[in-house]
Amino acid sequence: FLVWTNYSLQDVDAARLEDYRQHLLDSNKSISTVNDYLGVVRKLYNFLHLQYDIKNIALGLTNEKVEHEELAKKPQTVAQVHKVLEYSNSLNLRDKLIINLLYATALRTIEIHRMLIGDIEQEGDSTIIKVQRKGKSKKKGIIVLAEPLADMLAEYLKTIDNDAAKPLFASSSNNSKGKPLSTRTISGIMKKALRATIIKVPSSDKLYTAHSVRHTALGTLKDAKVGQVLLGHQSILTTEKFYSDQDRTEERITNAPEKKLAAIYYPNYSTPAV
Repeated sequence: FLVWTNYSLQDVDAARLEDYRQHLLDSNKSISTVNDYLGVVRKLYNFLHLQYDIKNIALGLTNEKVEHEELAKKPQTVAQVHKVLEYSNSLNLRDKLIINLLYATALRTIEIHRMLIGDIEQEGDSTIIKVQRKGKSKKKGIIVLAEPLADMLAEYLKTIDNDAAKPLFASSSNNSKGKPLSTRTISGIMKKALRATIIKVPSSDKLYTAHSVRHTALGTLKDAKVGQVLLGHQSILTTEKFYSDQDRTEERITNAPEKKLAAIYYPNYSTPAV
């Protein structure tokens, strides 16, 4: 902030702080990162006010809303999912299983990171895994593995040490060998698969992510109550928010006036059937 503003702190006013906000937004930083920067500025002026009685002009410097960034993740079509799953067959067993788990159970990367071999249990003919959901301190949630996933897990378990206290997905790098695979690495495994299959333009790179796979599950199920159970949302309002936003997007695309205009301007073009 001090480098960017090129002003003495006493000469900075509220309008200059808003200019800084816009500078951050224009620099293609995520909303969360922008808010981190704004938070530092607020702390700076609070300190200056308390220590040197400089007017705290950052009192009105509010955070950007982050909810739209979460919902901006792009759900995939079933055909796109099939492409990524087919690609996963060319990978090692660990990465293949991670990708399939993300799709078939809609887990968060942090939930996969926390998995231990001892979390896997059998209930009758079903294989389940205990899950520590986001914001929870204990593993009270479960996921149920359909047969294709259970078989894939069984094959993977044959290749690793089955010590119950060890992570299900361990790192093999020199610096963190044997430790749980980081959320960054898990996200990277999915991102690499997405880039190899369905990401065609740079602007889609931030929209198709490991987290967008959760949105894909919701879009495929089309049932808020079922989706709430699968995704582990504490409130169904979180799940319903996705559907209301998704419905607006689908309606905008289906009834796009651009398509109707193209049908008039381009004789060989006809609006696609819904």
